[in-house]
Amino acid sequence: MGEEIDGSITVTMTGAMDKEYDEPAVTLYSRSGEILQDGVFMLFKLQEITPEMMDAMTTPAVVTVYQSDTLPAASSPGRVITLTLFDDGSITLDTDFLNDEPVIAEVGVWEENADGALTVSITGTPDEAYDEPDVITFEKDGDQIVAVEYDESLWGSEGLTLTAQPSE
Repeated sequence: MGEEIDGSITVTMTGAMDKEYDEPAVTLYSRSGEILQDGVFMLFKLQEITPEMMDAMTTPAVVTVYQSDTLPAASSPGRVITLTLFDDGSITLDTDFLNDEPVIAEVGVWEENADGALTVSITGTPDEAYDEPDVITFEKDGDQIVAVEYDESLWGSEGLTLTAQPSE
């Protein structure tokens, strides 16, 4: 980044956080007071942003974390399911097969229905969307949520009961 004699600023971008560009992208911004403009985009000066403010802007807040007891699993000592609800309506569903293998992570969305039930749609993994979401409807029972509508072929005839975990 360099400031020119006329107050304009040249910005050279060489990559994103996870990838370097093949060719640098160079943009010249003209200055009008506290505003930078390149003809299409206008950039406004913000107050100083702390690392904590940046995290709050980019990371959804956890609403509730629910976890199962150790459940049976066909090819491991068991499995523990952890469902995390975020304030932006997203979820993560982690399955730990208790076998020293990486946790299976799935993502999706949630909503609280008018009747107080919780509907969770598991839409894929962080890398790939499923053809059809796995939709589970839970009813609240104290500090637990109990699956009342779900795919028995995926979750078994006993269903799924998760208990709210204390906030950290």
